[in-house]
Amino acid sequence: MGVAGTWLLAIGMGDVIAGLSGRPVPGVRSVVGVISSTVLAATLAALVGWSVGPVALFTAVTAITSGLWVWARIAPLSPRRATVLAWGFALALGAMIAAGRAWPVAGGTLQDWLARSSVPAIADAGIDRALVMAGVFAFLMATSNALVRLILAAVGTDTESGEQKLRGGRMIGPLERALLFGFGLAGQPTAAALVASAKSLLRFPEISSARGMGIDLVTEYFLVGSLASWTLALAPLAFVPR
Repeated sequence: MGVAGTWLLAIGMGDVIAGLSGRPVPGVRSVVGVISSTVLAATLAALVGWSVGPVALFTAVTAITSGLWVWARIAPLSPRRATVLAWGFALALGAMIAAGRAWPVAGGTLQDWLARSSVPAIADAGIDRALVMAGVFAFLMATSNALVRLILAAVGTDTESGEQKLRGGRMIGPLERALLFGFGLAGQPTAAALVASAKSLLRFPEISSARGMGIDLVTEYFLVGSLASWTLALAPLAFVPR
C-alpha cells in the first residue's frame, strides 16, 4: 500500500497546485503542478529506500499519469469523457495498489525520520501506514474535488449552474472529507455522521431559496455531489494498514 500512498500524495500535491477546485488552470500553473508531482514522487521514492531503477520507474509513471490526468481535465467535460476519466483514475489507483504487493516500501531515511518524531502516533505508525494516510489526505483535497466533478458530469448534472447556486462547495468539500476520514481513523463514526448531517442542515436554506430557479438541478447537484464526496472520504479507510 505504500506505493499507492506515495502515488496519491504526489498526484494530490500536483492537483492542489494545478487547481484546488478540481479544474486545472490552463497554462503555467498546470505545468508547475505536473512538475511538482514528479519531483515529489522522485524525492519520496528515494527517501523510502528504493534503488535507482525503481525510483526512475516510479518517477516516470507518476509523471505520465499526472500529466495525462491534468491535461485531460482542461477541456470541457462531456458525460462520456467524464466517465472515461473517472474510470481511468480508478484503474491507475488499482494498479498502484496491486503493485504494492510486489514492490514493498523498504523504509529508508523517511522511516528513520518518522521513528524519531516526538508525536507518538507518527513515531509508532509504520512507513506504509504513514504514506497511505498522507496520500489519502492529499487525495481528499483537489483530486477528490476533480473526481466529484467528473461523477457529476458523468450523470449529466449541470456543474456550472450548481456551483453558482451552491457556492463554496469546492472549499467546503475538502474540509468535510478530511474530517470524515479523520473521524473514521479515530473510530468515531458518530462524529462523522454529525459532520454529514450538519452540512445537510446548513445547505437546506440555500436549496430552498432556489425554488423556481432550478431547484431540481440544485438538489441533484447537492445529492450526487455529497454522496460522491462522502464515499471518496470513507472508502480509503478500508485500505489504511493497521
